[in-house]
Amino acid sequence: RSDKIRSKSNGHCTSQRAGKGSARQRYQQYLALAEAAEKSGDHVSSQSYYQHADHYYRVLNAAPAG
Repeated sequence: RSDKIRSKSNGHCTSQRAGKGSARQRYQQYLALAEAAEKSGDHVSSQSYYQHADHYYRVLNAAPAG
């Protein structure tokens, strides 16, 4: 897929559109990607993006307040 690149440092595919940012930004980005994939009928990608979003949601809730 054109939205995936292979990282030279670790060899894993990452989404260019997800980008970098805080856990809150990553959560919002993956949630938007999941919704877009779902609307386009790509259920496999949407589930993958929802799982990534869920990870960052848990990171946010585990972080100490303040």
